[in-house]
Formats: sequence, structure tokens, C-alpha cells
Amino acid sequence: MISIVYHDPGDEIGHLMVQDLVASLRSYLKVDARAVPMSLVEEEEKPFREGEMVYSLLPFRGGHLATVIEKAEASRALYTGKIPLETIASSLARQLKGCGEITLLYWKAKRFVKEQEEDLSFISKSLEETLKAHVTLETNVEKARGCIAVLTLLPGRVTKKALELHGKDRVKVPFLFDIIKEELIKHIREAIKS
Repeated sequence: MISIVYHDPGDEIGHLMVQDLVASLRSYLKVDARAVPMSLVEEEEKPFREGEMVYSLLPFRGGHLATVIEKAEASRALYTGKIPLETIASSLARQLKGCGEITLLYWKAKRFVKEQEEDLSFISKSLEETLKAHVTLETNVEKARGCIAVLTLLPGRVTKKALELHGKDRVKVPFLFDIIKEELIKHIREAIKS
């Protein structure tokens, strides 16, 4: 059994996307899998079963990831990893090719802010080197310039506001899930095997 943990999405379609991923994992990897929203992880003392694997669909380190790891340990479950930064960076580079100015929109962590900033800096520097572009990290949607990528896994408030203010032409990546899904399945397969 593997539990796939994800942020509660701001848009209901996000739950369906994760359920679709879990169905793909069951079919493709032949494993029993379930989707576990972050709200459930936070509410329950032991949200996982002893011995089960736990994979986090959280793009960056921060307080939520620390909670997942703590709860996995408390439940005697095996934490197997999170979305690799390299997967996010390479997928973004493909989508943002040709952009000279890029704004990466993100939600600021409340805990473990330094770790989140390190991860975001990795993504930013990777895009600058790969695309030879000027990349800005931003939490304020109104300040976004150039091509825009929203660094949330699933569609929600930031996606909606970015599309309303800047339109589909400038919001090249409204959320990460669609551009990393196939790589994610491969990574989860590797995490389960190791």
C-alpha cells in the first residue's frame, strides 16, 4: 500500500486529478494506492498504516512536508520521497522555452521557509541557466511580469487569479500537475522499488 499525500486543492478538479494519478499508479505499477489530502494528515495523530509507503506530492520543502515526514514516522510508515526538483525544473523549461522574462508565482511557507527558498532558488537558477532568461520569484500575482508559471501542484486560487489578471497567453503554466504527471509516475515507481 502506498499513500499519496497532496495539498488540499483550491479547486475541486484538483481532487479528481490526484484520484486519476492514483488510478494510474494502481494500473501501471500494480500497487494498492490511495490519495490522502494534507488536511487529513494534519488532523489525525497517525494518518498512515504501519509499514505502508508514503509519497508526498508537495513540490517544495516547507512545514507541510515536515508534517508528512513526522506523521509517517509516528505511524511507523515508510516515507519514500517527494517530487524531485529536477523534474519540476526540466518540465518548466520545456513549457517556458522562448520566454526572456519569467515570473514564478508561489505560496510562501509558514514553517521551514529557508528550505522552501532554497528549493525555489534551485528552480529559478536552473531556468536562468537553461533558458538564458531573467527569472523572478513572486508571491504577489499582480507583480508578475513576462511569462508566468504558477508553482502549485494543482489549480487553485493563485491559478485562478493569475489567469484572470494576465490571461492564458502569459500564464504558460497555470499549475504543475499536467506538465509533470508522466515523470511523476516514473519517479514514484523508482521510489517504491528502492
